[in-house]
Amino acid sequence: MTVLRVPRFLRSASAIPAPLLALVLVLISPVSISPVSISPVAAFAAVVSPALPLALPATFQGTTRCADCAGIDVTLTLRADGTFAQRYVYQGRPSTFTEGGAWTYEADSETLALKAAGAGPAYVRVLSGTALEPLDANGDPLTGGVSSLLIRAPHVISLTAPKATKAPGLMLDSNSWSILELDGEKITVPADAKSPALAFDATTKRVSGSTGCNSIAGSYEEEGSALKFSPLATTRMACPPPFAAVETRFLKALEQTTSFRIEGATLELRNGTTVLASFKANR
Repeated sequence: MTVLRVPRFLRSASAIPAPLLALVLVLISPVSISPVSISPVAAFAAVVSPALPLALPATFQGTTRCADCAGIDVTLTLRADGTFAQRYVYQGRPSTFTEGGAWTYEADSETLALKAAGAGPAYVRVLSGTALEPLDANGDPLTGGVSSLLIRAPHVISLTAPKATKAPGLMLDSNSWSILELDGEKITVPADAKSPALAFDATTKRVSGSTGCNSIAGSYEEEGSALKFSPLATTRMACPPPFAAVETRFLKALEQTTSFRIEGATLELRNGTTVLASFKANR
């Protein structure tokens, strides 16, 4: 049994105010308190830097849709330093395209944002430690078909992303361009109707064309593979329902465009790695 020894000066309780007496008794009581070790760095990281649920570095591979080929083979390598490189190989064609930049992770939506130089972010959802799901330019699931998953490769593939440059051959102003696909969906234009199309003037930095119903005109900025349209002026002709829907999607694609790529005779308007619209060259 523990015996509490009260100092001599406290033995006359009437001489000490009650609150002070209670405090002194607590301080001299033989109660042991186990120390608790708290790491402020670990606590901070747990709150503001949620860990990416992937062991890095890692490479993911898969095949995505293509406007005018059998498919696009995608290789994405994520590095632990917050950077990435991504390679596209168009099936049936000899050339490849590689880009690189920085990634960030949003734990609430389990989404990776891939920001390449001169382009808007592309998004993929982390389904597991071995699978990623490509998303659209807004970070939502792709429409117009089931998206292909990117599956973790058994070994890390080292990729080197060059500076963004124009693809050799055709350029934006080499010819006019007629629509092939919007958001991965093939656009079929009746023989007696006008196709959505664009034409670029590199001297004046002006763009003109048609939505398939109304005429459009405006300016654009181009630097390397980066591309941005100004708010475009359009005529106000009322369009039949099928053409009205295509027009709305066409104008939205132009508004969201942050970069472009020309592969052979095909022009792709992109937001990050998402192909918003593809066109064929008019020769």
